[in-house]
Amino acid sequence: MKPVKLILSAFGPYAGNTEIDFARLGGQGLYLITGDTGAGKTTIFDAITYALYGEASGDVRKADMFRSKYAKEDVPTFVALTFDYRGKRYQVKRNPEYQRPKGRGTGYTTQKAEAELVYPDDRAPTTKSKEVTKAVTDLIGLDRRQFTQIAMIAQGDFQKLLLAGTEERGNIFRQIFKTGMYQTIQGKLKDAAKAQWQEYGELKRSINQYMEGIVCNQDTPTAEKMRQLSREKFEGRVGEGLELLQQLCDEDEAALRELEQQRDALEKKIEEENQLIGNIHKIRQQQEELSENQRMLEALEPQLQQEEAHYQEAEQNAAVCAQIAEDIKQQQKNLTLFDQLQQHQQELAAVQQAIAQENKQKQMFAEQKVSLETLLKTETEELEKLASIGEERAHLENGRKEKQQQINNLKQQRTDWEQELERQRQTEESIAKEQETTALLTDQTTQLKEKITQLADRETMLATTKDLQGKLAEQERFLQQAQAEREENQKQLQQLTNTIHKLNEQKNELSEKETQCKEELERLKNAGELEIQWQHKTKAAQDQLDTFQKQKERLHTLQQQAAEQEKAYQKTQEQANAQRRQQTLWRSEWEAVKESDTRSLQLAQAQKELVEQMQDCKILFEEIKGWEKLEKDLHKAQEDYQKAAEQKEQIGIEYRETEQRFLDAQAGMLARTLVEGKLCPVCGSIHHPTPAQMPKAAPEKKEVEQRKAQLTEAEKNVERLSVTAGHLDSRLTEQKQNVWKLAERIWHDTAEVDNEKKEENNSLDSIKVFVEKAGESVTANLQEQLAIKEHQLKEQEQEILLAVKNTKKEQKRKTELDQLIKDGEAIQADIDVLLQQENKAFAAVQGKLDEMQKQWEQMLSELQLPNAVMEDMEAAADYLCEKRNECKSQLKQAEAEKKRQTQLLMEAEQAEGQKQQLQEQISVQISQQAERIGQNKTLFKQISNELEKASKLCSKADVHFTQGKNLESCSLYTEIMDAADIHLGTENSTFDDSLLVVPTEDSNNSEESIQQVLRSAFSILQNYQEQLQKLADMLEKTIAYRKKLENKQVQTEEAFEASKETLAKLEKALEGIKSLRQKQQKQLFDILCAQQPQLEESYLQADKVPEEVLRNTAQYLVLQLEEQHNMLSDKLEQNDRQQLRKQQLQQQIPKKESKVKTISQDIQNIDILLAEQSVKCNEKSNKIDDLQKQLGSEPKEAVENHIAALQQQKQSLEKALQTAKEQYENVKTNKARLTASIETLRRQLDTAGGAANTQEEVVIARRTKWQQDKKELGNQRDLKKAALSVNQDIYSKVTAKQENILAVEKKCIWMRALSDTANGMLSGKQKVELETYIQMTYFDRILRRANLRLLTMSSGQYELKREVDSENRREKAGLELSVIDHYNATERSVKTLSGGESFEASLSLALGLSDEIQSYAGGIQMDSMFVDEGFGSLDEEALHQAMKALIRLTEGNRLVGVISHVSELKEQIERKIIVTKCRSKDGVSSHIEIE
Repeated sequence: MKPVKLILSAFGPYAGNTEIDFARLGGQGLYLITGDTGAGKTTIFDAITYALYGEASGDVRKADMFRSKYAKEDVPTFVALTFDYRGKRYQVKRNPEYQRPKGRGTGYTTQKAEAELVYPDDRAPTTKSKEVTKAVTDLIGLDRRQFTQIAMIAQGDFQKLLLAGTEERGNIFRQIFKTGMYQTIQGKLKDAAKAQWQEYGELKRSINQYMEGIVCNQDTPTAEKMRQLSREKFEGRVGEGLELLQQLCDEDEAALRELEQQRDALEKKIEEENQLIGNIHKIRQQQEELSENQRMLEALEPQLQQEEAHYQEAEQNAAVCAQIAEDIKQQQKNLTLFDQLQQHQQELAAVQQAIAQENKQKQMFAEQKVSLETLLKTETEELEKLASIGEERAHLENGRKEKQQQINNLKQQRTDWEQELERQRQTEESIAKEQETTALLTDQTTQLKEKITQLADRETMLATTKDLQGKLAEQERFLQQAQAEREENQKQLQQLTNTIHKLNEQKNELSEKETQCKEELERLKNAGELEIQWQHKTKAAQDQLDTFQKQKERLHTLQQQAAEQEKAYQKTQEQANAQRRQQTLWRSEWEAVKESDTRSLQLAQAQKELVEQMQDCKILFEEIKGWEKLEKDLHKAQEDYQKAAEQKEQIGIEYRETEQRFLDAQAGMLARTLVEGKLCPVCGSIHHPTPAQMPKAAPEKKEVEQRKAQLTEAEKNVERLSVTAGHLDSRLTEQKQNVWKLAERIWHDTAEVDNEKKEENNSLDSIKVFVEKAGESVTANLQEQLAIKEHQLKEQEQEILLAVKNTKKEQKRKTELDQLIKDGEAIQADIDVLLQQENKAFAAVQGKLDEMQKQWEQMLSELQLPNAVMEDMEAAADYLCEKRNECKSQLKQAEAEKKRQTQLLMEAEQAEGQKQQLQEQISVQISQQAERIGQNKTLFKQISNELEKASKLCSKADVHFTQGKNLESCSLYTEIMDAADIHLGTENSTFDDSLLVVPTEDSNNSEESIQQVLRSAFSILQNYQEQLQKLADMLEKTIAYRKKLENKQVQTEEAFEASKETLAKLEKALEGIKSLRQKQQKQLFDILCAQQPQLEESYLQADKVPEEVLRNTAQYLVLQLEEQHNMLSDKLEQNDRQQLRKQQLQQQIPKKESKVKTISQDIQNIDILLAEQSVKCNEKSNKIDDLQKQLGSEPKEAVENHIAALQQQKQSLEKALQTAKEQYENVKTNKARLTASIETLRRQLDTAGGAANTQEEVVIARRTKWQQDKKELGNQRDLKKAALSVNQDIYSKVTAKQENILAVEKKCIWMRALSDTANGMLSGKQKVELETYIQMTYFDRILRRANLRLLTMSSGQYELKREVDSENRREKAGLELSVIDHYNATERSVKTLSGGESFEASLSLALGLSDEIQSYAGGIQMDSMFVDEGFGSLDEEALHQAMKALIRLTEGNRLVGVISHVSELKEQIERKIIVTKCRSKDGVSSHIEIE
C-alpha cells in the first residue's frame, strides 16, 4: 500500500483544506517530515489510518476528537486518501461525526459519520463506515492494529520493548501475535487439575457419608453387626460393611415378598365384602325406584286425557287455515297491480324528461346553424378575392427554377473540369513511378534465377542424413536400455547375496536366544504363587495405612477448623465495632451536604437561562450582519434599476426611429407599383397625385424586429430589477424588525435574571435612543452595545460555573455518603448475622473434635502397633509405611518375575516361528539369485551385438560427412550459414574399433571393462548425432532458403507483369483524361461566354484561357445567379402564404356547408323523435288510468296490512296445533317409559334372592377389621421398602465410587503434571509458560531480522540475543534480552547501552518486528512506512549508519517517511514535507509545504 494523495479538511490542527501530493516525493526512497512542535506531523499518519480504518493510529485519540478546534463552522471535516495497491489505484473518503450549523434556520445539527471506498474497476463504491473498514482490511490484508505496527515506528514505543522484562514483553506480544489463547489454555489446565483433586477428595468423603446412612432396624445377627460397624464409622472396614449391606438387602427383600402375599389375601377379602355391600345398596335403590314409578303412572292418567282433548280442539280450529290462505293469495294479486302502476308512472316520467331534453337540443342546433351560415358567407367572399393567386406563383416558380438550374450547371461544369485537371496530374505521376518499378523488377528476376540454380538437389542428401541420425539414436537407446537392465540385474544380484547372508546370521541368533529362554524359564517356575501371596499381604498393609492416614487427616482438620473458627469469631467482633464507629462519622458529614441537590437545581436553571441569552446574542450578531448585507444589496439593486431604466428609454427611442423608416420604405415600394387609373391597394383611390418617396437608407424588417426584441428585453429587465429592489426592501424591513425583536428579548431577559443591577445600558429604550442618534452607523453601534452585553453575560457565567463546580462536589459527596450509609447498614446487619453463625459453628466444630478424639484412640488399639510408636503419630505412620513398602517391594519383585516368565514363553514361541520363516526366505532368495545370474549372461551377449551394429552405422556416417564437406564450395554457403548460424565441426569423428573389445566373462575386470566400452560408445554416438544434426540443420536451412528464393522469383515475375499492364493502362488513361479535360474546358468556356461576352472577345479559343481566369469568372457568375435566385425566393414565400390561406378556405368552406346540412338533418330527426315520444306518453297515460280504475280508492298500505293480519292468524292456528300435538305425544311417551321401567324393576327384584335379607352392618364390621389389618401390613411394607431402597442405593453408589476412585487418582496425577508444565511450575526448572514458549519463537524470528540492521548500524559491534537461562528460577523467564559486543566478545544486558546505542537497537528491533508482523499477516504488500523516532541522541557515525539502514528499507519500491527535528537529517534528505503552525485573524492553523 502506497499513499498517492492525502486531503485533510478541518482535521486536527489543519483548520482549512490541506492537500499532500505524495507523488511529488517520488515512488521510492526517503523523505523527511519536519516542522514546529505540535504542528501536526504525526497527524499525517493519523489521517491515513483514519481514512483506511476509521480510527487513529494510537488508542488515545478517538474519532469524535478529530474535528479541528480552529476550523470555521461552515468548513466540513473529512479525510480523502488516494493510494496504490498491487498496481491499482483506490480512493477512500471518510468523515467523523461532528456538530455543524443547520442548512436552514439557526442552531446546529449532527453530521453523521460517513465513508466511501472507490475501486479502480466498474464495481460500485462501498459505503457505510463498517463496510468500508472491512473492505479495506480484506484488500490490504491487515487490520488497524497490524497496519500501525507495520507502517509506523512510533516515538518511544520500541524503547519500552527493548528494555522490558519477560512479563511486560509477553503482554506486548500477546496483543501483536494474538497468543492470549495459550494463556487461556494454561488457566483451563490449572482449573481442571484443581477440580480433579477436589473430585478425588469428594469421592473419599462421600463413601463414608453414604455408609453412615445405612438403615438397619431388624433384630437379626446381620443387623447387629451392621450397627456395630456404624458405631465405629466404618473406618477401614468399608468392604465388610458392603458385604453385610448386601445381606441386609436380601433379608429385606424376602420379608417384603411375605408382606405382599399377606396384603394381597386381605385385599381379596375386602373386595368381596365391598361387592356384597354394593348389591345390598342396589336392591334398596330398585325397591324405592319401583314405588316412585307406580305413583307417577297413576298421576299421569288424568293428564293424558286432558292433553288428548286439547289436541282434538286444535285440529278443529286448524280447518279454517285453508280459507285464510286463499284470501292471502287474492290480496297478493292486488299488490302486483300496484307494482305495475308504479312502473308505468316511472316510465311516463322518463318519456316526459326525454321530450324536454330533445327540445333543448333542437334549440341549440338552430343557433349553431345561424352562426355557421354567417361565417360561411364571409369566407366565401375572401376566397373569390384569392382566385388568381396561382398564376402569379407559377411565373415566379419557373423563374426561380431557371436560375437554380443555371447555378447548378455552372457549378457542376466547373467541378468536373477541376476534377479532370487533378486526375491528369495524378496519372502522370503514377506513370513515372511505374516505369522505375519495372526496371528494378527486371534486375531482381535475373539474380534470383542464378541463386536457385546453385542450390538444386538438396532434399536427397537431407533424407540420408535424417535416416542415419535416426538409426544412430535408436542404437544408442538400445545400448542404454541394455546397460540399465544389466546394472539393475547386478544390483538385484548383490542385494540377494547380502540378504541370504543376513538371514543366516538371524537364524543363528534365534537359536542362541531360544536356548537362553529355556534356561531362565526353569529358574522362574514358582513366580505365580509368590505373586499371589504378596498381593494379599500388600493389600492388608495398604488398608491399615489408609485407615490410619484418613483418621489422622480428619483429626488434624478438625483441630485446625476449631482454631480457625475461634479466630474468625474474634475478627468478626472487631469488624462489628469498627463499622459502628464509621457509620457515626458518615452521618455527621451527610448533615452538612444534604441541601446540595436544591442548590444544584437552582444553579442549573440559572445556567440554562444564561446559555439561552448568550445564544441569542450570537444569533443577534448574525442578524445584524444580515441587516448590513441587505442594505448593501438594496443599494446596489436601486443603482442597477436606475441604469436599466435609462438604457430602456434609449432603446425605445432607437426602435421608434427604425420602425418609422421601415414603414416609409414600405410605402415607397408600394408607390412604385401605382398606375394612374388603377386602385391603390391601401386607400382604394385611382388618382395618385403625391406618391410616397423611397428613403435612401431603409432598414430591413429583420433589423426592426431586432430593435423591438431589444426593447422588450430591456423592459423585462427593468421590471425584474424593480421587483428585486422591492423584495430586498421588504426583507430589510423584516430583518430590522427581527433584530429589534431579538434585542428586546435579550435585554428584557437580562433584567429578569439580574434585578439587582439597574444600569442604564440594560434598558432597551436607552439603547435604541443611543443607536438612532448614531445615524448611518446604526448596526455598528448596536454591535458595540451587544458586545458589552455579551461581556456581562460571560462574567455571570463564570460566577455560576464556580458555584456549580462546588455544588457538584457536594452532590457527589452526598451520593457517596448515601451509598456508604446504606451499604454500611447492610454490612452491619451481615456482620451481626455472621457473628451468630461463627459462634454456632465454633460450638459444632468443638463437638466433632471430641467425638473424633475417641475414634482415634479406638483405632490405635485395633491396629496393634508397638508400644514405642503408640504415642507418636508420625512414628506410627512411618511404621505402617515401612510395613506397606516392604510388602510392595516384595510384590513388585514377584510381579516382575511373573511378567518375565510370561515374556520368556512368548519369546521362545516367537523364536521357533521366526526360525521357520527365515529358512523359507533363504530358499526363495537362493532361487532368485540363480535366475539373476542367467539374465546377466543374456544381457552380455545383447550388448556385444549392439556395439557391432553401432560400428557399421558410424562408418556410413563418415562417408556421408565427406559429401557434406563438399557443400562448402557453394558460393551461397556463407550467406545461408550466416543467416542460420550453423557450421559443421572440423574435429575428427572417426569411430575407433579398438574400443569395442569386450573382455571375457571369467576375467577379473570384465564388468569394469564393459562399463568403459559403453561410456566410450555413448560418447562417440552422441558426437556423430550432433554432427548429423548440424548437417541436417544446414541442409534444411539451404532448402528453405532455396524455396524462399523460388517464391520470391515468382512474386517478382508476377509483379513485373502487373507493372507492365499497369503502365499501359495509365498511358491509355492519360490520353482519355486529356481529351475529356479539353472538352469540359470548352463547355465551361462556352457557358461563361454566354453570360460574359467580353470573355470571348479577350480569348478566341478555350485552350488559350488561363485556368485561374476560368475559375474566377465562374465564381463571379455563380454569385450573381444566386443573388437573383434569392430575390425570387422571397416573392415566392409571400405567394405561399396567400396560397396557404386560399387552400385553408377551400377546405373549410365545404366542411362548414356540410356541417350546416348535418345540423338541419339533426333538427329534422329531433322533430320525428319528439312525435314518437308524444305517442308513447299518451299510451302510458291511458294504461295508468286503467290500473287506477281496477284498484279503486284503497291504498297499497291497507292491502299490505290486511295480508299481514291474515298471515299472522294462520301462523297462530298452526302453532297451537303443533304445540297440542307435541304435548299429547310427550305424555304418551312418558306413560310407556314408566310402564316398561316398572316391569324391568320387578324382574330384577325377583332374581336378587337372599341378598335382599342380608344385614349391612355385619358386612361393614367385617370389612373394617380387614382394612385395619391391611393398613398395618402396608406400613410395615413401606418401612421395609424405604429401608431397602436406601440401602440398595448406598450399595450401588459406594461400589461405583470404589471402582472409580483409582481411575480418578491416576488422572489427578497426570493432569497436575500437565498443568505444571503448561504454567511453568515444574520444580527445579525454568519458569517458562506455554504462551511464553510460543512467544519465544516469534521473538527469535524478530531478533534475526533486527540483527541484520543492528550489525549494519553499529558497524558490526552489537547483536541482540534472547537469554536462554534466567538468573532467578523463581521468576518468569524466556523473553529476557541481552546484547553481544563483538568488539570485546562479551554478553551483557541491553540496559547498559548508551542513549545512541539504545536508539539503534530499538530502531532495529522495531523494523524487525514490522517485518515479522508483515510476514505473519501473509500475502500483503506495504510500499510505505513512517519512522517517528528521536535521532537526536546519535553521534555523526551512528546517524550515518542509521541513515544507511533507513535507505536499505526503501529498496524495491518502498517510500519511507522520517519524522524528526534533527538538522543533519534536513541536510541529508532532500525531499521534505514541512509542517508549520500559523496564526492569522481567523485563528491558528497548520500548513504543509513540499520541497
